[in-house]
Amino acid sequence: MATESRQLTRDQVLNWRQSWSLGDRERICAALEAIEGGVYTAPPSGGYLAVWVGNQTVFTINPGYLSWRRGRYTRDLPAELFPDMSSNDTHEWHELSTFRYHGGRPATAEPEEKVCPIHGMALPKTGICDNCA
Repeated sequence: MATESRQLTRDQVLNWRQSWSLGDRERICAALEAIEGGVYTAPPSGGYLAVWVGNQTVFTINPGYLSWRRGRYTRDLPAELFPDMSSNDTHEWHELSTFRYHGGRPATAEPEEKVCPIHGMALPKTGICDNCA
């Protein structure tokens, strides 16, 4: 377990985000119950909470989703609380009611370069071709 992280109680974990719905809190409780011997921590950044078993993070709680290492920790979760789990090769996750997509910034279009119709050269910011002036 990371030594710079601070340990939390179960109540502190459940009250980490006031914006979570009752259903979110039920899901988080069920997830915590499925992990025996877990230690709850918050890193200095405070951006997520982690549940450690031994020297490994097995479950993270993020403001908008829950994430597990793929394997035994999701087997005993109540299917009615987690009907739409997503997964990849290493993790499984469930979006909470507070999930918000954070895509990259929209691309900014480069201004189209103006070209002198006579000389075919890029015009300076003045808009007047140096060769025509």
